[in-house]
Amino acid sequence: MDLRRLKYFVTVVELGSFSRAAAHLCISQPPLSQRIQELENEMGGELIDRRSRPLKTTVAGALIYQQAKEILQRTEQMQGYAQRMFHPEVNVIKIGFVSANFHAHLASVVRRFIQLCPEVEVQVVEMNSIQQVEALRAGHIDIGIGRINVVADDIEQITLYQEQLIAVLPQTHPRAKRGCAVSLATFNGGRFIIYTNQKKTEPCR
Repeated sequence: MDLRRLKYFVTVVELGSFSRAAAHLCISQPPLSQRIQELENEMGGELIDRRSRPLKTTVAGALIYQQAKEILQRTEQMQGYAQRMFHPEVNVIKIGFVSANFHAHLASVVRRFIQLCPEVEVQVVEMNSIQQVEALRAGHIDIGIGRINVVADDIEQITLYQEQLIAVLPQTHPRAKRGCAVSLATFNGGRFIIYTNQKKTEPCR
């Protein structure tokens, strides 16, 4: 069984045209048609109804199409597993993050990346912003998602989004009833509830 023939067949079925499939695969149409014919000879009958526009599969072709997709997907997974085993340092991305930043939007971005690059394992490491800077310099993480502005020549910073800080105060606090913006210096020397300094590594799935 030639995997290339299966790939060509799946592409023709999904695009509904030999010409579009050839352009997508970056080959000319005659060799594409020849590979499909070879697959049909191997299977023992027509898989594509060439009289239909757009092209459609025959009854047998529809069954072969589903099986071919599964074979190609499993082949890609197998290749990904092998790459992770033989080259683990290349196929792992470690992301440092502040837990408050890992909300639904960022989680969806990570999930989308995993879907697009299933051969890459994504590991998330919970750490504060200062720890992320140190981990980046030490090579312990590849990306940091923090909450501070990092001014350093050896670290590239991209602003993903901006948010407003809100002070939550007890009613008895002298600043609680002002109802206006206050400087952080106002709370200098005060007591705060903050995130732990402990870090935890988890693989994303």
